[in-house]
Amino acid sequence: MSSDKNNEQASPLTRRKWLVLSLSATATACGGGGDIMVASMPGTGGTGIGVRSTGPITGFGSVIVNRVRFDDTNAQVTLDGQADVTASLRLGMVVNLQGERDATGLVGKASAIDVWSIAQGQVSSVSGTQFTVAGMVIQTDPGTVLDGVVSMANLTAGDWVRVWGLQSSSDASTWNATRVAVVQADDSVSSGLCLLQGSNFYVNGLRLTETSGYQIASGTLVRVQGTLRGSNSSLALKSFIPLGLDVNPPGVGEVEVSGLVTSMSSNRQFILGNVAIDARLATIKGGTIAIGQRVEVEGNWQGTVIVAKSVEIEDSQSLDTAEIEAKIEEFVSLANFVVRGQRCDGSGLTQIQGGSAADLKVGVKVHVTGIKKGEILYLTKLEIDH
Repeated sequence: MSSDKNNEQASPLTRRKWLVLSLSATATACGGGGDIMVASMPGTGGTGIGVRSTGPITGFGSVIVNRVRFDDTNAQVTLDGQADVTASLRLGMVVNLQGERDATGLVGKASAIDVWSIAQGQVSSVSGTQFTVAGMVIQTDPGTVLDGVVSMANLTAGDWVRVWGLQSSSDASTWNATRVAVVQADDSVSSGLCLLQGSNFYVNGLRLTETSGYQIASGTLVRVQGTLRGSNSSLALKSFIPLGLDVNPPGVGEVEVSGLVTSMSSNRQFILGNVAIDARLATIKGGTIAIGQRVEVEGNWQGTVIVAKSVEIEDSQSLDTAEIEAKIEEFVSLANFVVRGQRCDGSGLTQIQGGSAADLKVGVKVHVTGIKKGEILYLTKLEIDH
């Protein structure tokens, strides 16, 4: 997709892009064509607790992130740097959300939702449940949402894909995909550490060219976009977005973040993606923290460190489950219909609450819960809303 093809050099990070893709508290921030602005959360007009939340979308009705239902009715939405609408949001997209939540922590109101893909390009190889694209190793799991390809077994080298996901290695070369969509050929996107080798900068093995006007520093977590050249060994830059928080860290405020543990200095001090977590005083739920685990952290910023109040290890059931409340957009049968862009299969249901299969058609509002398997959400519950 070329939605952020406009040169970011002419459009520096907005105040809502402070967290894009994954949090970065330990990298040295660098910028291109403008200062990185990190402002305080805009007010939502309510009396809730201000919060910043990042993680994959696991449901709709209100957008569900980190198990909190955020009313997105009045949220400003951007997809890959371009203004968009909430109807464009899809399961598995990793969002950076600003807003407020109530004292229970179960519901809230979003004021801004930013979404950034972390990779785009032609698949160079596929091996089991992982593939390579734009120099990145992309790992998938049963909870990865697929779009345009039935299963990983159907993905082949040469396919063009766009990927949303979470950093899963400390060197940022490997990412865990939360959503993979087959797309038309376009610019290539790669996210990782920007490293100086000799007189050239590289990201995931791609040599950056046409860098004039960009302020680039080695050791920085970045997202780059451009045109592959030189037998796909170099990337002519069109967009260079630094992901570091050091220049203007959030400093204070509540935060909820879902990610993968990439390194540990102790059993309660670790790096989540690329952000430092201090969980020495936190409540740990679901087991023992270990490298490679997917965890959800709730806490407060202190400088560039999140001081956790709770850390919950996410199990496979919670990662595989999704929930959607929306009107049916396409309908073939109970085994094949679409809500909020997600294809559903309810053929295994023994009961439909609020009606029967005969009542289902385009425009009918339903509330569905199911298990994600590739391109399909296999329903465990379906309720017709009247």
